[in-house]
Amino acid sequence: MAVKYDKNILKKIVQIILPIWFTFVLFALSIFFILVPSLKTNMMDQKKQTIKLLIDHTYSLLSGYEDQVRQGLMTRENAQEKAIAQIRDIRYGTDGKDYYWINDMTPVMIMHPYLPDLEGRDISMFADPNGKRMFMEAVRLVTENGSGYVDYLWEDKDNPDKQVPKISYVKGFAPWQWVLGTGIYTKDVESEISTILGRLTGVLILILLVILCISFYLTFQTFGIEDERHRSVTQLKKSERLHRRFIDNAPIGMYTLNLKGEFTYANKKLTQITGYKIKDWMNQSFSPIVHPDDLEIAFTKIKNRLAGKGSSEPYEIRIFNSNQDIIWLKITSSSIYEGSGSNVPALVGMQSFVEDITDVKHAEDINRTLFAISNAVNATNSLPDLYEQIHELLGEVFDVTNFFIVLVDTTERTLHFPYYVDTRDKDFSAIENFDAEDSLSGLVVTRKKPLLLKRAQLEKRAEQNGVWGPVPKVWMGVPLIIKDEVIGVIAVQSYTDEERYTEHDLQILTAVSDQVALAIERKQGEDKIRNLSQFRESIIENADIWLNVLDERGNVVIWNKAAESISGYSKEEVVGHDRIWERTYPDKSYREEIMAKAIAIIQENQVMRDFETTIQRKDGHSRVISWHSNGLRDDQGNPIGSIALGRDITERRQAEKEKMNAQRIAAEHKELALVGQIAGKMAHDFNNILGIIMGNTELSLIECTDPEMIKTLELIVEQTIKGRNLTKNLIAFAKSQEPKQDYFKIHEKIDFVLGLMKKDLEEIEIIREDQPDTPELLADPGMIEHALINLIQNAVHATSLTPDPVITIRTYAGNEQIGFDIEDNGCGIPKEYMDSIFTPSFTLKGNQDIKGAYKSGIKGSGYGMSNVSKYIKLHKGEIRMESEPDVKTRVRVSLPVIKKELTPKEKIAIRNEQLETGKRILLVEDETSISNVQYRLLTGDPLCHQVDIAPNGQTAMTLFKANAYDLVSLDYILPGKINGMDIYKFIRSEDKRIPILFISGNIEFLESLNTLKQGDPFVDHRSKPCQNKEYLSAINTLLRHDS
Repeated sequence: MAVKYDKNILKKIVQIILPIWFTFVLFALSIFFILVPSLKTNMMDQKKQTIKLLIDHTYSLLSGYEDQVRQGLMTRENAQEKAIAQIRDIRYGTDGKDYYWINDMTPVMIMHPYLPDLEGRDISMFADPNGKRMFMEAVRLVTENGSGYVDYLWEDKDNPDKQVPKISYVKGFAPWQWVLGTGIYTKDVESEISTILGRLTGVLILILLVILCISFYLTFQTFGIEDERHRSVTQLKKSERLHRRFIDNAPIGMYTLNLKGEFTYANKKLTQITGYKIKDWMNQSFSPIVHPDDLEIAFTKIKNRLAGKGSSEPYEIRIFNSNQDIIWLKITSSSIYEGSGSNVPALVGMQSFVEDITDVKHAEDINRTLFAISNAVNATNSLPDLYEQIHELLGEVFDVTNFFIVLVDTTERTLHFPYYVDTRDKDFSAIENFDAEDSLSGLVVTRKKPLLLKRAQLEKRAEQNGVWGPVPKVWMGVPLIIKDEVIGVIAVQSYTDEERYTEHDLQILTAVSDQVALAIERKQGEDKIRNLSQFRESIIENADIWLNVLDERGNVVIWNKAAESISGYSKEEVVGHDRIWERTYPDKSYREEIMAKAIAIIQENQVMRDFETTIQRKDGHSRVISWHSNGLRDDQGNPIGSIALGRDITERRQAEKEKMNAQRIAAEHKELALVGQIAGKMAHDFNNILGIIMGNTELSLIECTDPEMIKTLELIVEQTIKGRNLTKNLIAFAKSQEPKQDYFKIHEKIDFVLGLMKKDLEEIEIIREDQPDTPELLADPGMIEHALINLIQNAVHATSLTPDPVITIRTYAGNEQIGFDIEDNGCGIPKEYMDSIFTPSFTLKGNQDIKGAYKSGIKGSGYGMSNVSKYIKLHKGEIRMESEPDVKTRVRVSLPVIKKELTPKEKIAIRNEQLETGKRILLVEDETSISNVQYRLLTGDPLCHQVDIAPNGQTAMTLFKANAYDLVSLDYILPGKINGMDIYKFIRSEDKRIPILFISGNIEFLESLNTLKQGDPFVDHRSKPCQNKEYLSAINTLLRHDS
């Protein structure tokens, strides 16, 4: 034993001393054979770089002189002389003896500070003792490369008789064809290297002495240490055996890895956790058993730990056990170091402690899935979205490649499959009259228990027709139960792996089934509520009554389609603020009055019924709205806003106004009926008498030669004509007729009337002020002509006593009105009579001319201005009169513009309504000018209706019987014996619901209109003349109401 012990000591001493001496030898060799040659090379490279930089610096000096030559500051010869003089005196080096020389490309020496005898001589044959012509080599390098290094022998700067190695750097200066050079002696480098070698030799000798001392000391210490080690080893082996038994039987898994990442130890608990035997672990890598998704985490953790950088914090990964099942491990690692005391510990591997946390993870997965399913109810928009979310969430717990949800209709005994994903089975139609025997889902519903069936059980049921579709290898389903009632089943299956699902998976699916059932039930309830809410919103949105809701600050919250249609403002323009009221009620005082009522409704919870306001639409038209509004309160009774319902009663108010006008006119007619009848009869008889008188008088004039008699006869004819005009006014007053409308230019009609009255206007100055490009007027040409004759005749009479009579006639047009003024500088009308001007039978002429304002003999019928007023009102126009006695009188007439097509603004307004397009319409109208316009409006953009035109009653009836129409536009007065009412009765005998829009201004018809509308909700009316936008809106409203 002692011999072995001595051999071990000697071996140990050798192991300690030998590396030290070996290291010393390597160190010495590396100095002499690696460091010194490398140092010499580096020093030489540094010297070469130095002379290159010096040449480059001097080269820039030459470039500076060349720049001055190019700039004309000096001649090239002068520049070269200065350059040579300056470079000749440049010295460098430790002893100040290093210099520059210059030769040309011949080469001829230009300048050499130490050999001036060479200057101007050809140096091409100049060579060193070895025969190297260094100047020729310099020229070659410059020619080929522009610069370079030349090594050669040259006289020693300290001993001119001695030739020593020298290396020079040369560079060509092309503009002057010069070669600029300087060099260094290599002996300077060798001298520095020799000095360094001497110093290193001294250091090596000193190190050698130190190593000898250390070697003796270590040898002495080794004998003492080895003796102590023998005693420690015996005790350590006992401790290791005890420690290994503890680790092998520890209640937690343990393993160690070497620096290669290979297992070097695994205890029994680790084999129990993973199912692998100890031999399966040894010298194997961790990679094959780690789950691919966790491989990067494991690799990073082990890499950092084996590098001594890892954290002591535990981490969790998934691995495959021996059955290839996934299990979760919680791993805590630490590094393993060897060495202690004064030695730096060496990292040799890592050790890890392993816990099986699979059950904990499954519980977390279940809780997370439960929470996610609960949240999915709020996060999804519909039941299909919820089913898809449930499918995705369960996929994080187990395989859901083949997955479906069943809902049970217990009353119909039917299984429905609202959601399914299956790789083979595509038939998931409903199963009617299900039971436990004919379907797996029916079995789960009947038993109200979870079910896990493997291959043998499934094949047996398939033989008994107890499986629908392809037979899987494993099937797992659980009931969805709410209040002890099964509402459905959730199931998964596999066609490839019988072991895909286990009892553990069934427990997980069962654990989440209650939450799935609650989520489905809740989402079903939400969908019902949403559908009901959408139904309510649809009612609100599509109601034909204006509905808006305001918040407590008066801002608009809800603005339905009817509100958009009536006001012309879209929801986007209105919701979120209260600026709409500035637009619909532009008059500030009126708006403040309305808003005060609105605030009172909100704050004081008032109820407002049948409150009427007049709003201004976006297109500028006014509408009358009847409101019903009340405040809104929250559960605590605090005001939160108001709701208002508004019905557009413009047409009703217009109809009432028309009715009142009709009643007033009817009353007037009743009062004047007798006068009218008498006037008509008298006019007829009187015209006959006048005809006889005029005829005989004109015959007498032909044969008469007596001048005095001719004057008398002409006076009779003149008075007869005046009598005829009187009867014309009486007939117009007595006869009520609807205008026969046509398009014409108002100034052309004025020209025509002035031509008729040329003789009456001979001594009067006529001033015309016609606005250019005045649009055509749609009106009754005869009525407008008769009105012009009466007005101009009145102006003629008014100026009968004026010294310089002037009648000014103006025409003008705006966006919606065409007008004309007739102004005279005659006698005027007293203020007290202004209100009576349009009264039938009123006149200030003849016997009523108390002030003598008119020329003697001028008389009035009293019906001229009454007829003018009636004509203008029949055209929905206005007539105004202004007068200053003895100064002037001006009559202003304005008539509505009825254009032949919609304006861009009107098209936009029409599009903002809820349009009914592409319908078939029967247009009954005998006046071609009107029917042509209506046809273009109805068939053009944006309505695009199909239109048939009937010019009379018989054609209208024939077309209606032959075709199916969606609406009839009907005139009342038609040629022939069939009028509009006859056609209406015929249509109603065929169709009780088709919308009919009457277009008429006939007084007789207006009187019966309200009664007709009360009994027929599909009838409406517009008076002639009717604005295009108003006409189309009425048709669209009727079509929408019918649909």
